[in-house]
Amino acid sequence: MRFLLGFTISIFTLLASSCRNNPNAKDGPVGTGAPKYTIDLLKGDPNEIANFADFFKDISVTPLRLPKGSLIASFDKLVIFDSSYFVLDKKYSILYRFDMQGNLIKTYGKIGLGPGEFKRIDDFDLFGKEVYILSNDNRAIFVYNLEDGVFSRRIPTQRFGSGISILTTDSYLLYCNYNNVEHQKDYNVYQISAEGVVRERYFPFDPNKSSMILPFTGFFHTTPKRVQYYCDAFDETIYAFENNSFVPYISTRVSSDFVKENKKDFKRIVMDRTLMDPSLSYIGSNYLESGRFIVLSYVKEQVIKTAIFDKNDNSIKVIRKGIADPLINLVEGPFLLTGENKFLYAISSETIEDMRKRDPDKFNKISPDQLKVFGNTADSSSASYFILTAVNKE
Repeated sequence: MRFLLGFTISIFTLLASSCRNNPNAKDGPVGTGAPKYTIDLLKGDPNEIANFADFFKDISVTPLRLPKGSLIASFDKLVIFDSSYFVLDKKYSILYRFDMQGNLIKTYGKIGLGPGEFKRIDDFDLFGKEVYILSNDNRAIFVYNLEDGVFSRRIPTQRFGSGISILTTDSYLLYCNYNNVEHQKDYNVYQISAEGVVRERYFPFDPNKSSMILPFTGFFHTTPKRVQYYCDAFDETIYAFENNSFVPYISTRVSSDFVKENKKDFKRIVMDRTLMDPSLSYIGSNYLESGRFIVLSYVKEQVIKTAIFDKNDNSIKVIRKGIADPLINLVEGPFLLTGENKFLYAISSETIEDMRKRDPDKFNKISPDQLKVFGNTADSSSASYFILTAVNKE
């Protein structure tokens, strides 16, 4: 995926609000030991995957069917839970639940001001038999019953965040993503009780240098096995949350010298030196992991790339947009990596139709089995998005 020349960075100015600060809140432990893995993305050129079929087998496509007149405007997060697909559309602030055949089961909550209604959705998590929806505008987490979608309760965050991960029914992690407001005390991750009381805080930052939200670098991610991973913007170390502590897990070796020298000074990197400089390289914002693979995004030579690291032999393969394979150019993601090493991507019907009209020869290079799904309007006309599932060949 090419970095768009017109890409601009939105700097959010957030208003401070009241909060239940805990005078006993402490800085949570962040380890300094040696990481378990090293992924060197600057040494040489990792093997590039030129065709989906070179790396994947058993490629299947599932249309996500919606009622007539409805559509998914943006595909922002995908989770498989309780034999269902959960898909977040941030643009319309809708959390969908589909069965594994792509049929809509239900949505959770809605925009509004009444009980169980929110102003927008920023993230969600699934824990036990409940659905947790984070809303920055409400500074709260809304909890719904997994099966019937009935609103259960509201948990105060009393601060702004970009992501959540539920630890227990009484504790969760909130990722603030450099939201610089006075009461947050300039930390990036908080452990908070169900009553909204801060228990521990992690990863402090200097608001004079790092006071902007960067959606393209750094991340906070929870795997299907409920392990939380964190990486600072422009940093090279990925941390895992274990026993109430963040410990170094991966050293990525991805940053160019200028980024290394100025990683804590966003204004220097973003404002004083254009991100379009081809010499810059740095960590991206996507991270996935299974028992065998680690998948992460990074930017090098003005291109967003996806690295697939094989834990079995420490090999690295890379996927990027712009190569000849039409399927690689259609997909978004990957959004999910399962324990069975299944890679789940999203495909927009708008992108499919655009390729079909503008470049029919390239479109027809997609395998006949996949074309049956994409081309069958009776089956896919109600789908604004498809989920593509691919299994590693080995």
